[in-house]
Amino acid sequence: MAERELIAYIRRLAEADRPAWLDVGIGDDAAVLRTPGGEELVVTTDSVVAGVHFAPGTAPRLVGRKGIARGLSDLAAMAARPLCTLAAAFFGPDLADDACRELSRALYETAREMGAPLIGGDVASGEGPT
Repeated sequence: MAERELIAYIRRLAEADRPAWLDVGIGDDAAVLRTPGGEELVVTTDSVVAGVHFAPGTAPRLVGRKGIARGLSDLAAMAARPLCTLAAAFFGPDLADDACRELSRALYETAREMGAPLIGGDVASGEGPT
């Protein structure tokens, strides 16, 4: 299934439950939520996939930087100022410990450099697909 087709399908599924506080939903660079105080909160998630977003063998440091940059780029596209970042990483069974540390450090340092500190996320490991 093509990416755009899948997004349209998911949007149709979720439309029935669209909350009143959701100003911009599925299909844009990020979602725009209206808080009870009337402020707008812009949230996004993104991924980087070997063979799609980076070549296999790319330095883990560069993969980590790209992971943070893709999400922050989505916020910039929505004219939003980042407050913080969350990151999720999937490590295959053959990835060396040093590479895991290098990627993790790059996530942390890039988020910090961009003024959007890394505050949490998820880590998983195992065989693909994910």
